[in-house]
Amino acid sequence: MIKACGRKHDLAVFDRERPWAPQFKGMEVVVDMGGEAKEELIDAIAVAGVKYLQAQTTGLDHVRVDEIKDRGIMLAHCPGMLSGVALARSVVRQPEQAVAKDGTG
Repeated sequence: MIKACGRKHDLAVFDRERPWAPQFKGMEVVVDMGGEAKEELIDAIAVAGVKYLQAQTTGLDHVRVDEIKDRGIMLAHCPGMLSGVALARSVVRQPEQAVAKDGTG
């Protein structure tokens, strides 16, 4: 993503070891590649004034959708390579990687 967008947009990579909110200051969009949008992240981006959150995830049942909306943040869901279809394709194409070393699957 950084390589594809880097010349067109100002990008930053989040560092969990540093204070969260200051890292998002001045950002308009956050892409959550983990797709969970946990409370800490929602708090940090709300304080920083982030307008949009994109969750790269399969489904939204584990994402705090109402909390995100209540904070005035627009939520985009773009499953991309983490979608159920893509996961199924990868298992079909590379089944040996989907099986645990002990053979339990």
